[in-house]
Amino acid sequence: MKSGLIPTRRAVVDLNRACNARCLMCYYAHDENKWSKSLDEVKRELDAARERGNTSVDFTGGEPTIYPYMDEAVGYAESIGLHTCIITNGLALDRIRRLTRVGCREWLVSIHAYESKHDELLQVPGAWEKVNAAVDYLNEAGCFLRVNTTLTCYNAEDLPRLARFFLDRVNPRIVNFINFNPHYRWGEQDQPRVLQELNRVQVKVSHVAPYLKEALDILNDQHLQANVRYFPFCALRGYEAHICNNPQVMFDPYEWDYGVSPKTPEAYLEYGRRLQENVCARQGPCAECGVVDVCGGVHRNYAKLHGWDELKPYREKSDDPYYFKTDLEADIIIPVYEPGPACRRLLQEIVEKSVPPYNLIMVSRRQSAARNRNAGLDRSRSPYVIMCDDDIEDLPSGWNRELIRVLRENRDVLAVSARLMNPDGKPGPNSANNFDMSSPLVRVSMIPTACCIFRKTDLRFDERFIRAGWEDTDFFTQMEDRGGGVFAVANTVRVV
Repeated sequence: MKSGLIPTRRAVVDLNRACNARCLMCYYAHDENKWSKSLDEVKRELDAARERGNTSVDFTGGEPTIYPYMDEAVGYAESIGLHTCIITNGLALDRIRRLTRVGCREWLVSIHAYESKHDELLQVPGAWEKVNAAVDYLNEAGCFLRVNTTLTCYNAEDLPRLARFFLDRVNPRIVNFINFNPHYRWGEQDQPRVLQELNRVQVKVSHVAPYLKEALDILNDQHLQANVRYFPFCALRGYEAHICNNPQVMFDPYEWDYGVSPKTPEAYLEYGRRLQENVCARQGPCAECGVVDVCGGVHRNYAKLHGWDELKPYREKSDDPYYFKTDLEADIIIPVYEPGPACRRLLQEIVEKSVPPYNLIMVSRRQSAARNRNAGLDRSRSPYVIMCDDDIEDLPSGWNRELIRVLRENRDVLAVSARLMNPDGKPGPNSANNFDMSSPLVRVSMIPTACCIFRKTDLRFDERFIRAGWEDTDFFTQMEDRGGGVFAVANTVRVV
């Protein structure tokens, strides 16, 4: 846990090679009757995933919605405790409606280009309108949406427009920009015809980078989480925190577990290193780079197609996969009037149960809570701020990373409180008078600062409040008045 790497608990079931599109990026058969797995085989894979300790499963293909036993697969997965997600191109709206009613509440929608270029890439007339209709329905149904966008010559210059479209129309929790990375097809002995087909859609990283940076800026401004996968770090300098390559990918909570067992950071890192050795080059600038084991390098056949001129090695040296992941860093501020046994217990718990990277800022002065909190905020530099009173106990393992995750996935949420519990195991008092424990996240009208997280801000607590009390309500009222949004209680983080 202290390494900062948390292995994923998400399995994948590849249902078939059939698809209802002729996408230029994909070489699956356009044949709705070409299935690779029976329902019994799917159930056995789901059972094995549960035994490995997984809590979620992605169904992929081809196009999973056209798999004839998809209803039964979703129902079975949910019945054994696996939260289900379907990866879809959004073309089969009737089937999406049915599967949502069956119980699939998370969808990963593939949107690979903008307007008519999306139709051209999928080679399906009207595909753009169909995916828009699917997105509208899933949002109306209250589903958890993510988006995959593969970076190609069809969308590179439209990435800023796509980013605005995601914000205005799709409203996903996460956007994944995926560098075109056809591992399996590229492995066919580098046949000239295969390389020629790939080069039809492949885009050079130096060409896509400025448009990708602009898109990331647009999403960042609205607090929408964005990942960039399989992209050389040096081609996206200043934005490395977004990149998730082979050394990081198995620690992304929305990536697959690849069947790795036991689920330890060490086992996953070994798998990631082995994967990168099999597909990536360590020649040219990559051989000279001090962070090649953080980046993983570029695919061998990308280098064969486009050479090495785009890549500029780093002089700094590190092999820590999370070396650049400053977007997961939080400052934990503890305001203390007079340190005592409770404060010492809390500090010990933070050391034992928090996941790096984090900074601990303890302010102990005989002054009001508002002044101590502001002194901590003045020293804060991280993207997230966690306020934690010195009498908090029983922090769950990884509590800080879970609070960050909740805030990152809900851009309309201004601040999140842990669920404050009594020692007897019952919900404790809170400023919203909310005691609903039925769902992971509960929207409320107000939260206390006892154990909460919010994004870095220039707001400060009103120091006219004497001692402790009401300064937190005033602070969050200022936050609400400034930008709009809501507050929430995370039932997944319960503290005493």
